Amino acid sequence: VVASVNQTIAQTVAKAGLTASIHAAGVHHAVQALSDHGVAHGTCVWLPRSASAGPELVDALREAGFEPKTVELYETVPVPLTMDVRSMLVQDRVDAVLFLAGTCVESVLGAVPEVVLGNDRHMIAAAIGPRTADIARRAGLECQVVADPPGLEMLIDLVMERLSQD
Repeated sequence: VVASVNQTIAQTVAKAGLTASIHAAGVHHAVQALSDHGVAHGTCVWLPRSASAGPELVDALREAGFEPKTVELYETVPVPLTMDVRSMLVQDRVDAVLFLAGTCVESVLGAVPEVVLGNDRHMIAAAIGPRTADIARRAGLECQVVADPPGLEMLIDLVMERLSQD
């Protein structure tokens, strides 16, 4: 059984000749989807992922009776922001920042900590899902837009709607 957490991963898996038969956005949806598809408790669930991925999915799978095996396949390494990009963020000349992963939040706030100075900024902070929004919140940045269930298309739609209101 091959599962994906979003359309991008499903497409990547398809390029490798596999078909994702389970599509689940979020930790609890993933655990429920495995059960709904008849995956027996005690089954080894292989989790290819980033070295910086959080423990939530592993913990939830273990609690549900599965045997998760993490395989760290890559590491997210931030690149320095150009002075132009940094300047635009500091001077509040950016309408919206879309955070597509917790590591994006950490990288932006690490490079431009001034972004979290107050909620009176013009910039809309948008998160691809609740987990990314929670990482931002813990770092001091409140996301005004959060896609739930997580997904890029929904995030873009929500940001466009929010920008049209301003």
